[in-house]
Amino acid sequence: MADTTTETNSNASQASDYEVPEWLSLDDDEELQWIGEPAPISLVGTAVWGVLLTVVLIGFLILLMLPLSWLSIKKTDYVVTNKALYVKKGVMSTNIESVGLDKIQNTEFSQSFWGKQFDFGSIEISTAGSSGAQISFQNINDARNLREKITSLSNEYTSR
Repeated sequence: MADTTTETNSNASQASDYEVPEWLSLDDDEELQWIGEPAPISLVGTAVWGVLLTVVLIGFLILLMLPLSWLSIKKTDYVVTNKALYVKKGVMSTNIESVGLDKIQNTEFSQSFWGKQFDFGSIEISTAGSSGAQISFQNINDARNLREKITSLSNEYTSR
């Protein structure tokens, strides 16, 4: 348990080193806990399938989509604070979603074959009154630990 506390505290201290993104306005008592984006290495699977399927010509289409996928990754931000989760996405337009920690009912962690190889995964967050995932953090590094952090923050926030 001491290792988890140390790990959580080191992550929180790293988060305080981040600057608040310009698209995000925080409440006075809201503090950043984590900031991230999808792992660029998540494109490896797409590239491999594109190369393998080049023989069938469909691979060329997949490879042509790589720059768009890269741009999509670079235009996606995930933020965790002590009060809420935020996702900003968009290449041509911008969409910002948020979910309060007190609304979280369930978190699910998933990892693809390539995610297992390169240590990235996805977190699906379900909220009260919603069917399916309300918000998701796709293809992020060390997703399992972030899921634990979100669960811990949610439990801490609701016990206040």
